[in-house]
Amino acid sequence: MTLKLWNSYEFDSFSTDLISAVINGEEMEAGRLLRQRGQGGFPYRALWLITPRSQEESYEHRSLRLVKAYKQLKTLADQRVHSCHLAVFDGLLVGIMGTECLQAEELQAALLAHDLFCAQLQPLDSIAAFHQAFVRAMEVLGMAARVYQQASLASIQELRFVEELKALMDRGQEAVDEALWVLDPLQDAPDKGEMLIATLSAYLIDCGAEMERTASLLFLHRNTVKYRLQKAEGLLGFPLLRLPSSMALYRALALLRLKS
Repeated sequence: MTLKLWNSYEFDSFSTDLISAVINGEEMEAGRLLRQRGQGGFPYRALWLITPRSQEESYEHRSLRLVKAYKQLKTLADQRVHSCHLAVFDGLLVGIMGTECLQAEELQAALLAHDLFCAQLQPLDSIAAFHQAFVRAMEVLGMAARVYQQASLASIQELRFVEELKALMDRGQEAVDEALWVLDPLQDAPDKGEMLIATLSAYLIDCGAEMERTASLLFLHRNTVKYRLQKAEGLLGFPLLRLPSSMALYRALALLRLKS
């Protein structure tokens, strides 16, 4: 997969060329570039793939948001990270870095400021691993942004989960219906089913099963959230956090977001 450089902004040409070589698996070219800088090995261990969360606005607006984030992240990286390279390509801000990374709080602040979503893939130990991680992530990056609606960062494990959802959907409607079966008691509930599903989605997917965070996200009193979760638990017939039932529930809620 080849990325086109967004050419309306002047980026560091070395970073652009190195990132292109790494994500395209061009080991000889990447090695040549690193030797030019006096580096004998491959010191990079993490890959960032940053994309606008919304794809509905114009290409120009999306690109400008990526460029603004690039400037902010590059300033931070130049101050704090020894080995970090960033470049904006066609609809994507890509970064590669060594074992030192920006603090998650700093990265999240930049992403939130520009309404961006980032797949943070690590640890990776070779150019081949970077290339494979890039190709796999690009298949599901947009889907991951839809599943993790309140998150700015997705881990490599979370992208693997979205890959599983995509594979399930590719198997057809029968497989999707089977995965959604766990939600039937809620969808059949008179009047309250949609509300209960929305509360469960926020609780399990967005808030890490934390009651206070869920109440804050939904602008509800904690007791209201507690009541809804207890109601859902009674209809489902199992404790919300008991495996393997909770995993089936989590999968169904995530799948429902992709279908919406």
